[in-house]
Amino acid sequence: MHPPFEPALPDACMLRTKIVCTLGPASSDPSLLEALIRTGMDVARINMSHGDRETHRATLRAVREAGRAAGRKVGVLVDLQGPKIRVGKLPQPLQLVPGSTVVFVPEGKERGDELPTTYEHLAHDIGEGDQVLLDDGLLEIVCTGTDGDRATFEVIRGGLLSSNKGINIPSGTLSASSLTPKDLEDLDFALAEEADFVGLSFVRAPEDVLALKDRVRGRALVVAKIEMARAMGQVDAIL
Repeated sequence: MHPPFEPALPDACMLRTKIVCTLGPASSDPSLLEALIRTGMDVARINMSHGDRETHRATLRAVREAGRAAGRKVGVLVDLQGPKIRVGKLPQPLQLVPGSTVVFVPEGKERGDELPTTYEHLAHDIGEGDQVLLDDGLLEIVCTGTDGDRATFEVIRGGLLSSNKGINIPSGTLSASSLTPKDLEDLDFALAEEADFVGLSFVRAPEDVLALKDRVRGRALVVAKIEMARAMGQVDAIL
């Protein structure tokens, strides 16, 4: 039986809006971390989509040391990657022009001008009219049809697309589990390092959150990331 969880952010801090800062190689210097804390950082976010666990462990411990130096408790959010839905490796960046057509196929199966995606079920999880956002929403495409593993799109909001950019399917239905094998390993890391919060990506339904909470068992707070239209209709149940 685990003792009741007590987050790093006590009392009134749990009731107000927080400033969450995503940390990376450029922001892991102890003096910079202390400056971030002194100027208002409440929660340090560790993005498990990038980097390795040893680097994240060092950053996490540096945050706590900087918090002690600044005289403030700072929460740590370990953000799980979730299903890897990204653009695959492109020979070179590609300019997407509004009104033009692009085709995505699973990485390794592309022919001609087809573009690769790391998510092999893309064409099976979307349908005609579904919106897809690329590169954190900077680019927008809409599905005009699917054929087997091929998904065809019209470019709505264009721009430069490069390798490994994220693919978000807000109106689709992901068939992949919200928790991947990598997420489970990263969760073990987060709990071992006593993270205050664990972020769950691509939440679709209350069951996704419950599956994570069953594993966390009160050792951290779960942050449900609402990124899909399907989840919007179940927000109360998810929360």
